[in-house]
Amino acid sequence: MVDDGFAELPGKLLHGPAAAGWLAREGVGDDGLLRAVAFHTLGHPELDTAGVALYAADFLEPGRAVRAEWRASLRQRMPGELDEVALEVAHARTEHLRGIDGSIRAETAAFLELLRMRAHG
Repeated sequence: MVDDGFAELPGKLLHGPAAAGWLAREGVGDDGLLRAVAFHTLGHPELDTAGVALYAADFLEPGRAVRAEWRASLRQRMPGELDEVALEVAHARTEHLRGIDGSIRAETAAFLELLRMRAHG
């Protein structure tokens, strides 16, 4: 069961909100943790450092075949360049999402803008 606001997400993105909903129903009350889990595939402007790291780590997970060398180069820059790497990840993810249906969620757009400001400061 997932919040109605996420029901339209494709399966590859739905697992974050679904897991966060389950954790909340099980009594987890840490808002930062729940937000990190819920938005680790989408991004959110209120993610804390751990949430941004989870967002990047999900994308950079070893074993992913698409653009493997580029992903490996980004992993090498972690954790010292977290904001810069997360920005590159967010660019790649948003371009992919825009290619699917031409749009991205408001949270994702705000997260991308926040990362731009933090990385270019």
